Amino acid sequence: RRWMAGGGPFQSNNAPEAHFGLPKGSAPVKVDVRFPDGTTTTQSVDSLGRRLVVDRASAATSRPR
Repeated sequence: RRWMAGGGPFQSNNAPEAHFGLPKGSAPVKVDVRFPDGTTTTQSVDSLGRRLVVDRASAATSRPR
């Protein structure tokens, strides 16, 4: 579980990234993301060692919880 917050000091921004270390052999992994407005999206990762990009636009059709 990670809480992501954007923003930063004056005229700057922190990268909105989270790193999860998983042991070898733990794929596939299901990733559930809940945005501040309650919209959720679920994605599956079939192979480890790669970057998964989840954005709000891809969750636009998901139902809020």
